[in-house]
Amino acid sequence: MSNDKRGLSATTIAKFVQVSYSTGWLMLNKLRKAMADRNGLYKLGGNVQVDEFFLGGESHGEGRRGKGTKQTNVLIGVSISNGAPTHCFMEVIKDTTAKSPKDVFVRRLDSNTKLISDGNPSYGVCARDLGLAHSITLSKDEQAHVTFKWLKILNWELQEIYRRNIPRT
Repeated sequence: MSNDKRGLSATTIAKFVQVSYSTGWLMLNKLRKAMADRNGLYKLGGNVQVDEFFLGGESHGEGRRGKGTKQTNVLIGVSISNGAPTHCFMEVIKDTTAKSPKDVFVRRLDSNTKLISDGNPSYGVCARDLGLAHSITLSKDEQAHVTFKWLKILNWELQEIYRRNIPRT
C-alpha cells in the first residue's frame, strides 16, 4: 500500500498476489478500511491547529465559494511539536456549526490538547465544552501565515489529489 506515493491499484494487487481483479479489489478495500480503523484509534495531543476547508471545485452558478455551497466540508487538525507537524487528521463533517467539529474532537483529540484556530466561533464553543485550552490567531494577523503553515500545506496537498483524481463533468 505504501510502495508508491499514489498507493496501489486493485490490478497491481491482483497481479502481485495472482488472484482475479475482483479479489484484488476486495483485498485493497479491506486493507484501506483496516488502515482507516487503526488510524482512528490515535488521538492528537499538545498543540493542535484546526481549520475547515471546502472540497469540490468551483460551484458554478452560485456566485460564491466555501460556506453555504454544496462543497464538502472537511475538518483538518495537525499536531505541532517544535514547529513541525507530527500527526494529522482530516475528516468530512456535515457542517461547520459547533456540533460537527465537537464530535470529531471527542474522537480525535486528547484531553491535554491546546486548540489553535483562526477565530471560528465553533472552535471556541468546542474547546469550552470539552475543557480544552484554546488560542486564536486571526487570518488577518501578521503571524497567521507562519502559524498555520502546515494546515495550509496539508489543505493544498488534499486539494491537489482531489483535482488530479476526480473526473471533470
